[in-house]
Amino acid sequence: MDILVQQIISGLATGGIYGSVALALVMIYQATDVVNYAQGEMAMFSTYLAWTLMNAGLPYWVAFFGTLLLSFVGGVLIERIVIRPVERAPILTIVIVCIGLLVILNSVAGWIYSYIQKPFPSPFPSTPIRVGNIYFGAHNIGALAVTLLVLLGLAGLFGQGRLARREAAGQGLTLRYQRVVRLEATQSLDFALDVRQSGEVALELDSGFVSRTEIERIIPEPREILVSPRGQRLTFPAAGPGAVAVRLLFVPKKLGRLRARFGTPGGTELPVSFLVLP
Repeated sequence: MDILVQQIISGLATGGIYGSVALALVMIYQATDVVNYAQGEMAMFSTYLAWTLMNAGLPYWVAFFGTLLLSFVGGVLIERIVIRPVERAPILTIVIVCIGLLVILNSVAGWIYSYIQKPFPSPFPSTPIRVGNIYFGAHNIGALAVTLLVLLGLAGLFGQGRLARREAAGQGLTLRYQRVVRLEATQSLDFALDVRQSGEVALELDSGFVSRTEIERIIPEPREILVSPRGQRLTFPAAGPGAVAVRLLFVPKKLGRLRARFGTPGGTELPVSFLVLP
């Protein structure tokens, strides 16, 4: 029984490492709509960078954060130079580019470091953790704990969770939106406009949102669009009491924090903040 528990913890720790790579793959896909087949090779190359820095005499944690910085810069360069030019190409083109990137990284790593496995130090103590008659490796427990912390920290960031998909409501207006959006990629805002009587209902967009985005499409098409220095007012027909659903498709044009306000005439303005990533 003791050996079984030890093997379960060891298997969970190993699975956590593969899970971390899978998590990175999902994050890249959610942020860029690209399935990066070279994700594993990029992780391997980052590990070799850390190994090189430590062999140069740097302490573990200095090498760790240095590798994070170098990997971030390398990832941005690869996205801009390799992925961005083909992101709107047919899916088969993107697959071929990512597989080519996988082969290149694997070959370059083998050329520089050879294909012989290298020992890599652990940041966790070498002394095992004892619980009764069962011994657990500190490295296994640490790897499992780090994976769980990363999962908790990123929960919902790129999906439908509370950190990503938000809802704001005010007098006469409800809005559902994605907090993290991508530069030059189509995003959507879903509005529900309360209607108290037949006639028409209006949605107001502030100038901050209009000036930093390109509005691609509005569903349904507005009856009238009134442009002013404060922004735009969109008017929609309303058949009777209830709610009018409006979907606005837009493309962010600037990186960083995008602050906007949406409202209805005479109603409460909803302040909304987006994070626009490359």
